[in-house]
Amino acid sequence: MNVLCRFWEGGSPAQGVVAFSSGNHAQGVVIAAAELGIPAAIVMPTDNALDEVLLVSNADIFLEAM
Repeated sequence: MNVLCRFWEGGSPAQGVVAFSSGNHAQGVVIAAAELGIPAAIVMPTDNALDEVLLVSNADIFLEAM
């Protein structure tokens, strides 16, 4: 959240955020982006645990598997 908020300190809001994560980091990015109204794209490994994928995929984001 702190990193995303820093864009506003400079006067220009983030236009989107991309993150690669297999779990907790992805969830944090999704929550922070949603609270700030920033589009988020999350890339996850294809062999990721299904419960982690479901937690992130329930958000209004673009989810890509690698």
